[in-house]
Amino acid sequence: MERDTLLMGIALIGIVAAALYRAYLKLKPSLDLALEDGSLSLDEVIDMKDELIDVAGDVGDLIKSLPSASKMKTMKKADLLALAEKNNVELSSATLTKAQIIAEMLE
Repeated sequence: MERDTLLMGIALIGIVAAALYRAYLKLKPSLDLALEDGSLSLDEVIDMKDELIDVAGDVGDLIKSLPSASKMKTMKKADLLALAEKNNVELSSATLTKAQIIAEMLE
């Protein structure tokens, strides 16, 4: 497997991981409230189901919207920068190479 392809695959995993973390942060207040007594009841899970469905849909939409690794390999630098911005990945500089952009997307 080529180095660039591997880096792009890792970048995709990083973007999905970031989306899952944002989803966790969105659910955390509800989970903290539900776990105040130290346990999670079925009724509390049922009360959170709409939030869980929304988060699952958001993550699913993100995964569907991401280009494939082979597509990312052919993307221009400006398109990679736009992808990083769209997914709230802060880059240290706009003068990075494509490989550096991908690496920073993983941090």
